[in-house]
Parts: sequence; C-alpha cells; structure tokens
Amino acid sequence: MASQCSPLQKYSFPSQCDKRMETLEGHEDSESEQSDVLLFRNPKRWARHGLLCKLCLFIAVLILSFMLVVVWSILQIRPVWPLRALIENSCQPMSPEGPPPHVRQPITFVPVPSHSAVHGLFGLNLPPQQGKSFDGNFLGPGTGSPNADGSYNYEYTDEQLEFVRMHFGGIRLGFNIYTARNPEAVARIKHYFDVMRGGVNILAMWDTFEPWEMCTPLHTHGNGRVNDVNEAIAAWRAMFEALQEQKDIMFEVFNEPFGYWTVSGYLEEMLQIVDGAGLPHERVIVSGMLRFPEIVGMGHGKPWFGARGDDPSSESPHLTELSSLGWKGAFSYHQYPMTIEPGRRSIDDYAQKLLLQVGPVIKDHKIHFTEIGACLRKGDTVDPITGEVQNESMRADVPSLLGFLTGLRKLRERGHDIASAHWWFGMGGYVNDEYNVFDHTNNRSWLVERLAREINGNSEVQAA
Repeated sequence: MASQCSPLQKYSFPSQCDKRMETLEGHEDSESEQSDVLLFRNPKRWARHGLLCKLCLFIAVLILSFMLVVVWSILQIRPVWPLRALIENSCQPMSPEGPPPHVRQPITFVPVPSHSAVHGLFGLNLPPQQGKSFDGNFLGPGTGSPNADGSYNYEYTDEQLEFVRMHFGGIRLGFNIYTARNPEAVARIKHYFDVMRGGVNILAMWDTFEPWEMCTPLHTHGNGRVNDVNEAIAAWRAMFEALQEQKDIMFEVFNEPFGYWTVSGYLEEMLQIVDGAGLPHERVIVSGMLRFPEIVGMGHGKPWFGARGDDPSSESPHLTELSSLGWKGAFSYHQYPMTIEPGRRSIDDYAQKLLLQVGPVIKDHKIHFTEIGACLRKGDTVDPITGEVQNESMRADVPSLLGFLTGLRKLRERGHDIASAHWWFGMGGYVNDEYNVFDHTNNRSWLVERLAREINGNSEVQAA
C-alpha cells in the first residue's frame, strides 16, 4: 500500500495530496468490508477466532486464580483446598498407631520440696504421654497420634497425681479438638483436675498437625494458628461444659500462636473463640504471640519484615499491644533459652527482656508463665529439630532460668508478682528428655528446686 504524503508534499502540492489521501481511505474501507465479509462467509474461521479468545481468557483467569490461591494460602499459613490436597497426596502419612512407644521414667523423684507447694505458684505441665516433648502435643489422626481418633493419650495414675500435688501448686493440661470430642478423654481430664483441686490449674488448647504439614518445615511445631475456628469453638464449649464448676481452672485459648500476620487479627480470632464458646473472660488466658515474620526471622537468623522474635528489643510477645487493643484479662508467657538470639544470652539479657515485655502490663493483667523450662543435663545435647549437637554454652540454660529469677525479684521490688509459673518437664516422664524434672539422671535439678523456692516465696531457704 502506498505511503501517505510527507509534510513537504502537503505544502507544495496540496490538491494532489488531498486526492491521494481520499483514495487511500477508500482502499482501507474496502479492505475492512472485505475482511468482515470473509469472516461472515467463513463461520469456521469465525469460530476458531472466538475459541482462541476464550482460551486466552480461560488461561488468564486460571493464572489469576492460582496467584490468588497462593497469596491467600500464604496469608493463612495454610494452603487452601486444591494446594492442600496436592501436598497431602505427595506426603507419606504416619502410621495411625503413632511413633514407637518409649520407655517412661516412673514419677517418683522430684527435686521440689513438698512444703513449698502448699498454695504455691510453681506448677507443672502434664502433657499427654505420646511422642516427645517438642512435638507430642501436636500429634493428630494420621500424623502420629497413638489414638485412632486423634485424642490425647493420658495415662497418669491417681498415685502419680497425688505425688505431683505434694510438690507442685497446680497443673497445666492440654487438649485438641479431637480430645474434646471423646467423652472418655474429657472425663479423664476432669478427673485429673479434681485430684489437683485448689491449685493454679490451667487447660490449654494446642494446634494439631495436619497431613499436609508433614511434608513441610511446619512438621515440628505446626503452623501456629487455629486450623478451624468453628471447630475450636465447639471444642472449647465441650470442655467448658465439663469444667465450668471447677472455679480454679483457667482456660488458655491457644498455645504458642505464631502464625498470624497482625496482632489485631490474632486477638480478633481469639475473642471469636472465647465468646463463641461462652468462656468467661475472667477465667481466660490469652497467649502472648509472635507474628509470623518474627518467627521466620528467628528461623533464618535475620530480620524478615520487621524485628526478629528473639531480638531482646522486639515487641514480641506483644502484650502491651494486646492490652491496648482492649484485652482486659490474663496473659500467658513462655520462658525458654531460645527466646533471645545467640550472643545476647546473659542473665541480665533475660532479666531485661522479661522486665521490658511484662513490666508495662503486669499492673493491669495477671501474667501466667504457662511454660518455663531449660535443659537440666550438663554437657552437649542433641537439637530436637535438626539432630545437631548443641554446645552447652550456646544453649544458655542456666542464664535463662537465673535471668527469669532476677527479673522476678525486680518485679516484686516494684510491688508486682506473677500469677503462676508451670515447669515444662518432659513428655510423660520420657527418659531421654533433658527437660524432665522427674529423671534423677538430669544433674541440674537444683535449678528447679531454686525456681520453686523463689517463685513460691521461700527464697530465704537455701537450695541444696
């Protein structure tokens, strides 16, 4: 097709250029009409053209939908159904019978003097007897639970519980949604609390491994968020109906939440569960939390969308923010050596972190240290996640516990006190668990005795 007139031609020969342009426009209109006629006269060509457009649109919608699924899965820290099913199908599920049974240490030895437990604040976690202390509470159906229905495997005897009662001021028991659905399991938990009546007793809900998590890095501690809010409401409603008359039991809504992106979103979901289950706020404990970027930062050893969760200057576990958002009830706090990054794990570091995070809210809120623990065995140990040997000096077990006591003394000097502290002792007396307070081969048991004396207000009695 001929080209259009140049500016020089338009200026020199205007009439000729006008005629030439009219001719070109006529040709273009004629070609367009012919093209339309061809399409009209060739329906197969028109159908192919339309099919191609529909195919392109379908692919675009598919890509957009996949991107939305991925984004939503990341925000929920849980794949939506298509991705979840795909991951589950690629996983090799654990046997319903669970991991091999382990040898249990009889609960007959404990370094805590019996006279210190009378109405004391120092309690004990009694987890279900399954798995190991790091992941046992997270086991569910198809993910290692020894019970086919996924309920917790509690085997404590009345004799053992009476022994615990002599030495500890209360117990903390856990449950999952499957335990709440099992009447026998609920009755057993109720009986345990009956035996321990009068102490600082706590019931806490745990996350449960889902099959898709077993093929991901989440297979060690879950995704840190409630799997299904409606199921959690139903589970808590069942537990409250069984335990509401036992006024000494506090209800910890959800253990160790770290799968939420915002503090406000986390609190909103906890209140939805509390109010949906009819739990009285004065008996509810809301756990301090780590935002998901903070826990990722801890895992990678560097900040990720904000401060690392183990940075002593970070705002985790966000108790002040939770309070400012309107929560008026009790908080829970967990004290472990790994809560501060390596290289900053002195006694003073742990004490200052406690004062920084608990100090601003302890005046208006009860603070329950629902888990406090450390390795009670001298020498190098094995990391429960990686299997690598841990150097004793890097673990900072002694500084962590002594730092807690230093911080507690300073809080008391200011006229404040904690509501309770429950030792994380190990899983059902598991023999090779270095946190097990009942294992006499753990040669740092004096630390637990010292904790008990000071927490219960008997600090003038010297540790043996």
